[in-house]
Amino acid sequence: MNVAVVYFGKKCTADLADDIAREARTHAITPDEYDFDSQVDLLLIGFSCFANGHKQRKEIHDFISRLDRDHVKNVSLFSLFTFKNGLLDYTIKEIQKQDLPLLRDQYECKVPMKMAITDNILQGARVYVNDMITIVNNYY
Repeated sequence: MNVAVVYFGKKCTADLADDIAREARTHAITPDEYDFDSQVDLLLIGFSCFANGHKQRKEIHDFISRLDRDHVKNVSLFSLFTFKNGLLDYTIKEIQKQDLPLLRDQYECKVPMKMAITDNILQGARVYVNDMITIVNNYY
C-alpha cells in the first residue's frame, strides 16, 4: 500500500506528521515535496489551526487543487488546534470541491497553549493511522 503523509505548518505539526508517517512506514513530507503524478492509496493531510490560518488556507487550497482523483484513492485528515478548528472545515470543503475520496474520520487534537504534543496525542494518532490503513486495505 502506498501511503503519503503531507503536512502544513511548523514544528508541532511536523512532529505529529513524522510520528504518523513512521507508523505508516513512510516519511512525512511538505506539499513542495509531494509528487502529484504518483499513485497514492491513502493520502494523509495534516495541518495546525493556530495563528496563521489564512496563510495555510492558501497553501492548502493550492495543494488540493492540484490533486487528481485518478492518482489519489483515499484522503484522510489530521489536525492540531488551540481554540477552534475552522481550518478543518475549510479543508473538507476544498477536498469536496475537488471531488476527492475523503474518508469520514478525521483525527483532530486540541493542543494546550504551550503547543506541546503529548504522548496521548501521539498514541491516538498511531491508532488513527492504523485504522485508516485497515479501512483502505479491507474496504477500498
